[in-house]
Amino acid sequence: MVRLAAVQHQLYRVYHDLMLHKDNEADVQALRADAVQAQTQFNQLLLAAKTDSYEVWELRRQWGAYQSLVSELAEVLEQWRESFDELQALDLHTLLPNLEAFDAEMEQRFVQIGRMLDKQPPECKPAAVKLEPDKAGLDQLSHFHKAALTVTRARTPPGGVDTVIV
Repeated sequence: MVRLAAVQHQLYRVYHDLMLHKDNEADVQALRADAVQAQTQFNQLLLAAKTDSYEVWELRRQWGAYQSLVSELAEVLEQWRESFDELQALDLHTLLPNLEAFDAEMEQRFVQIGRMLDKQPPECKPAAVKLEPDKAGLDQLSHFHKAALTVTRARTPPGGVDTVIV
């Protein structure tokens, strides 16, 4: 599970860089395959642990909720990546002025997930972040680019634009 969280964090980071047109030398295909493998392994280990471990059995609802969230994050990351081609012509830092705050919150959440998986309490609570577009910049976009930005915002991890929840 620690490996899965780390791989998903790395995948988020690579996708974020790709969205912002930054060259990223990471082998995206290999990283995606690693994420699928880590998730499959986690699912198998959790299934086995439910029958082998009383502690896991007692917390099976919490583990099931975590398993669902991990699966949802994987789906959202892939949907998000699929929208990048339509964004190539856009200046996302101008159109989404709080993109850096959103990214900082996401990074903080991945760090806190790592802490909790290491059996340490989180250092802070998650904060809601709205990824709001710049209205003036949005009005200047073509209908196609407005739609592309809207779809990307809707697909931005973890699953929506109004509130970041992990």
